[in-house]
Amino acid sequence: MLPRVLIVSEDPTIRATVARMLGPSYTCDSVPSGASALARVRESAFELCVVEIEMAWMDGVAFARELAARGDAIPTILVGAAPDARLRTPVVGVVAHPLWASELLPLVARAVPSPAAAVGRVRVSLRPPPR
Repeated sequence: MLPRVLIVSEDPTIRATVARMLGPSYTCDSVPSGASALARVRESAFELCVVEIEMAWMDGVAFARELAARGDAIPTILVGAAPDARLRTPVVGVVAHPLWASELLPLVARAVPSPAAAVGRVRVSLRPPPR
């Protein structure tokens, strides 16, 4: 089974872009707000959250803090402008806009290695093991 990633952004373009970047290596689900993300995390298990920093009502930093306060140890990557000193919550990393796969994917792979993403790196030996 592929690792599950929850994508949180008010912008449907960002949700779709992140889902395309993660492609076939992860199972993605998305929601449009921090509050709906907290509800979704209660309902289902996720290995990672990718969260937009700037959102109305509950921004990405507040979401990460609330997640930590509830004791949910889900790695989180924040997307958007660097949150400066407001960020006192441990996150895997922050990816600034414009969003590039070359910046996001290494953070995702570090937080949640996917067996599907590693398939191309597996070496197979046809020789018998040494005796």
